Amino acid sequence: MIMRTHWSYLDSNDRRELTRIVRKSGGRPGNLTRNERSELARIVRRLDLISAGRKLMPLHGGLRKSRR
Repeated sequence: MIMRTHWSYLDSNDRRELTRIVRKSGGRPGNLTRNERSELARIVRRLDLISAGRKLMPLHGGLRKSRR
């Protein structure tokens, strides 16, 4: 539900463009042009993934403690 909320921060054009760029890249940034990489960064910034991670952290059990 948290990720769905953050996904809704994007309008339909950005969602479509993000999907297109990720499919084209195949997980390799080198497959993208400079403009596509900058467009990807712009769209991902709008997703606010840092905030999503902070919201998900309690579900994981917080930060791991070192074994020392």
